[in-house]
Amino acid sequence: MTKITIINYMNNKNISKEQIINKAIQNAINEFLKSLEKRNSGSARIDGEIPDVREYIKTFDNINSYDIYNTMIDEGLIKTYPIDKTINYIVRKYGLDNRQVRVSPINNGIVDVDIITIILRNTIDSNTLGDIKHDFQTCGYFNNQKPTQIHNTNYLFFCFEPKFSQDVTTMVRQNYRYLYHSSPKIFQDKVMRCGLIPKSKNTLFLYPDRTFLMVGDNLNSQQINVLKNVQTERNSNCNTLNQKETKEHILITIDVSKIPQDVKFYCDPLSHRAIFTNDNIPRHSIVNVEPFTL
Repeated sequence: MTKITIINYMNNKNISKEQIINKAIQNAINEFLKSLEKRNSGSARIDGEIPDVREYIKTFDNINSYDIYNTMIDEGLIKTYPIDKTINYIVRKYGLDNRQVRVSPINNGIVDVDIITIILRNTIDSNTLGDIKHDFQTCGYFNNQKPTQIHNTNYLFFCFEPKFSQDVTTMVRQNYRYLYHSSPKIFQDKVMRCGLIPKSKNTLFLYPDRTFLMVGDNLNSQQINVLKNVQTERNSNCNTLNQKETKEHILITIDVSKIPQDVKFYCDPLSHRAIFTNDNIPRHSIVNVEPFTL
């Protein structure tokens, strides 16, 4: 309430002094609440109902429903911190509601892998958001997809995947004779000279450098569908990734018994019966290369 408004009230004989005081107090409270609301608009905390965001988790099984983007994240940790402790740390540090940060188990046909989903206000300030992403990175989790606006809300959805998910090295070596990797044909000569070297050329997911592989002595229909979706996504961006790249692809077959023992494999939560490695797979492990344009 301004000074002039107060004087006008006081000059009005129909308004008591008590009413003037009450009005001034109410105005002061309203102004305080507005300032508080403005101050909290960039907060990470959400009070009230938290939506179900499982439908926003992207996988290569339904790649066609997603936008394409090109941002990459460079993450260089050597291990992933326990998921429950990571969530507890993030919730406490940023004063979040426990329901905002959840564990979402995904089974890719091999084992269950836990990923972290987090819901934040779309008004969150960029510095706080950057700090949250940095803390997840420090704990060994990377933001694997573009932030998604949740329908009919003022919230954004984020998904964080462990850099080192469940180690399936022993299981792979004991149960599979072959692994498969699909690559653009332009890289065939380099693969035959150097083997497979982890490198992220993906524009849909924000992966660190990895080599993705399919398990099984024969590829099933779901695995082939995943590889087809990968090729489709890659083809739509081949000029951006490599001016010389064509839309032809190859399938590389790898003999598990010929892979060095120090190569580790981890479960890929976002592709059916798929794994990845951060290590090099040498040329002598490759036993076949054939055309594989889907």
